[in-house]
Amino acid sequence: GVSLVLGALQSSMHFERMDHSDNTCFEVYGRLAIELLPKNAFVMSHGDVITNSPRYLQQVEGVRPDIVSWNADMATYRWWSKHHANYPNITFPNAHYHPWREDGFSVEALLDANIRTKEIFTCSGFKDDDPT
Repeated sequence: GVSLVLGALQSSMHFERMDHSDNTCFEVYGRLAIELLPKNAFVMSHGDVITNSPRYLQQVEGVRPDIVSWNADMATYRWWSKHHANYPNITFPNAHYHPWREDGFSVEALLDANIRTKEIFTCSGFKDDDPT
């Protein structure tokens, strides 16, 4: 009982200051990140906000479905190779993004495999231990 009352009191005291329902910074970022790209671009990204702001707009609102977004963070996991089919126009040189593993590939290898067929853009870097 007391914890509910204290929670309600805290919420009511700070709601107006903490209400960010009108904050559109992630939407604006996402729109700018993809609306300025050429048709059928391949975007290689790293980081949650950088990847998911544009991805939300693409998958939920249907904005720029022609752009292919690839998240380097997710691609480091071994299970990720099962998702290659979600990228039909991208050539992956091996199972997952990991430059030091036998079944992995580097950014350089991914670029080399796609540079002739796609305009490629990067956002926010890649694995710290990828020397390519």
